Amino acid sequence: IKSTKNIEEVNLEPNNVIAEINNPNYNSYKNKFKTVMQKLKDERTNKVVLSRMKELTMNRKINVASQMHYLRNNYSSCLNFLFNYPKLGTFVGSTPETLIKYINNTLTVDALAGTSINNNGKHQETVNEPVDSDKNIVEHKIVLDYIIEKLTPLCESISYSKKPSILKLKNVDHLLSKVEGKAKQSLHLLDLVNKIHPTPAISGNPIDTSLKIISTLEDHSRGWYAGPIGWIDKNGYGETKVALRSCLINDDKAFLFSGSGIVDKSELIKEWEETELKFLPMINSLTTKKIYE
Repeated sequence: IKSTKNIEEVNLEPNNVIAEINNPNYNSYKNKFKTVMQKLKDERTNKVVLSRMKELTMNRKINVASQMHYLRNNYSSCLNFLFNYPKLGTFVGSTPETLIKYINNTLTVDALAGTSINNNGKHQETVNEPVDSDKNIVEHKIVLDYIIEKLTPLCESISYSKKPSILKLKNVDHLLSKVEGKAKQSLHLLDLVNKIHPTPAISGNPIDTSLKIISTLEDHSRGWYAGPIGWIDKNGYGETKVALRSCLINDDKAFLFSGSGIVDKSELIKEWEETELKFLPMINSLTTKKIYE
C-alpha cells in the first residue's frame, strides 16, 4: 500500500484526448433527428430516445482506479460502478437513476426524465431551457405514466409525487418523481425488471414502436449502456439501477454513451447539447489526474 506522499507524487499529469470520433456526427444526428420528428408528427410514437457513442483515444492507457476516485468525489449522490471483463474491457459509469428497488414487499422506482443545463454548464447556456419547461414536463409525464401503469396491477397501494422534484447534478438538472407501491403478493426483483425495462426514459413510447425506430436509426451498438445493474438476494429482494453516464474502456480507448428523449417540442441543437453534457462525467473522469499507478 502506497503512502499518501507516494500517491501525491504520481498525481501529476492528467490524461489527454488525442482522437475523437462521434457516432453519429452532427450532420448524421441532424438527419436522424428529422426522421424522429416526422414519426412524431405521424403519431406513430410520442417519444424516442436517440443515443450517441463517442470514441475517445487517450495519450496513455486509461487508469480506471483514477476514474472511480474522480466519480466518487464529484458524483457522490449517484451509483458509481465498475465491472471488469478481462477479454471485453471495463464498464464504468455514474448513474443517478433507480430502475426498481424491491425490499420487504415495497417497490420503489424513479421516473427520471426532463433535463436542463445547470450553472456548471455555462458554455452551453445559450441553448438552455428551464427544467420545468413544457417540453420537459411532457417528456417526464410519459415516463411517469408508464411506470404507474406497469406497477398498479402489482400493488395494493401506490403513491407518487404530484409534482416532480429537481435532481441537481454537476452539469445537468433532471425532473424526478419517486413512485412507491406495496406489492399484493411476494415478487422477484428479476421479474419486476422484466416487467418495466426498458422504460420510456431510455427507449421512448410506445416501447415496441420506439425500439423499432431506434434499431433502424442507430448505427452503433448500445452494448451495456442503459441496461439494468444492481444486486439481488436469495429472497428475490434487491435493487437495480440504469447504467447511464457510462463508458467501455479498452486499454487507451474509451467508448462513451449518452442519449436524450425527443418529443414533439424538441429542438435539434438542444438535444445535441444535452447529450454532450451527459458525456462530461465520463470525459472528466478520463482526463483527471492520475492518482494510482
